[in-house]
Amino acid sequence: MCTLERLHVLLGFGVQQNTLLAKTPRVMLVAIDCEAFEMDQSKVTEVGISTIDTTSVRALQPQSYGQSYPLIASSHYRIKEHGHLRNRRYSKGNPNNFQHGKTAWVSIEEAREVLRAMLEDVESTREVVLVGHALKNDLAYLRRLGIDALAIPNVVLQLDTQRIATPKRLTPGLGKLLTALAIPADNLHNAGNDAHFTLRAVLEIARKEFNHPGSVLESLPKPVGDAKGDEKPQKVPLQSATADNGPHIRTFDQIRAAQLEDTRLPTE
Repeated sequence: MCTLERLHVLLGFGVQQNTLLAKTPRVMLVAIDCEAFEMDQSKVTEVGISTIDTTSVRALQPQSYGQSYPLIASSHYRIKEHGHLRNRRYSKGNPNNFQHGKTAWVSIEEAREVLRAMLEDVESTREVVLVGHALKNDLAYLRRLGIDALAIPNVVLQLDTQRIATPKRLTPGLGKLLTALAIPADNLHNAGNDAHFTLRAVLEIARKEFNHPGSVLESLPKPVGDAKGDEKPQKVPLQSATADNGPHIRTFDQIRAAQLEDTRLPTE
């Protein structure tokens, strides 16, 4: 698991510029968020992916991290087979309001291709830090799609924004964490938006904790009753899905172009 200290090193905190490139590996932060049907969480309905190259962040001063937000590349995918399923009872779904690009409809098989392309087709010299909020849930959802993300060689570390700056007893939902970090966010519970804002949270946690250790925890509301706040339901079995070698994996650009040409399902 990626610690706060390791995150600071990856972002170049406290590292002299003349030794930064020599001592710090070129790493991609890849945030994953999944949404599943509340009545049957084996049915994944959305996948969001956001990426940022840590080398582009290192060029900025921590107080200027807001300038890095446009460098976050975000994608949102809805699963065709489960496109008719909507969450309304426990946590209202928000699949139609992706704010950081265009939503693409993909089949389960195409979703596997996209995820593999994002994690495996990154330049071979780059390492990937897999990021998530309550990351174990999203890893379980990925296994439902036939992806064991931690088995991919490029993936060298995990980073959980729910854990990195808070004790284990406190598990704030993403919305509460963003509020504590003073990051304005709309249309959460959309997998694409959640992945995007999770990366923003990583950068802000790094900045705040480097300048004022413990400040993130101090900003969070004290837990009352269920400390999990608006965290997504955790009823997903953690067993791996059957491995699927799938067809030949195309590049991400080829997959993305093909997806955008697909006929869109009717908007609900």
